[in-house]
Amino acid sequence: MQGIKDNSLQREYRSLDIPALPKFSPKEIKEIRKKTCVNRKIFATYMGVSYQTVCAWEKGNKKPSGPARRLLSLLFQNPFLFQDGQIPTNKSI
Repeated sequence: MQGIKDNSLQREYRSLDIPALPKFSPKEIKEIRKKTCVNRKIFATYMGVSYQTVCAWEKGNKKPSGPARRLLSLLFQNPFLFQDGQIPTNKSI
């Protein structure tokens, strides 16, 4: 992280190195879902999308949006993210 100073406002802004959003093929999306050990319906609930959307991603009829791609990248790194309780649910809020 680097600091950037704006002399006119006397504030320091920090820049973050945020990785680019990865793109996932239908096959990769299905593999990520299978590694989470849940069916499409539960996976859709975790992702905040409909069952039909997950089916469309896995068939290649639709592509995940930016937030969904970010969540897929987190699940790719840790397939048990949901089970570990690291993602809040309505019950835990």
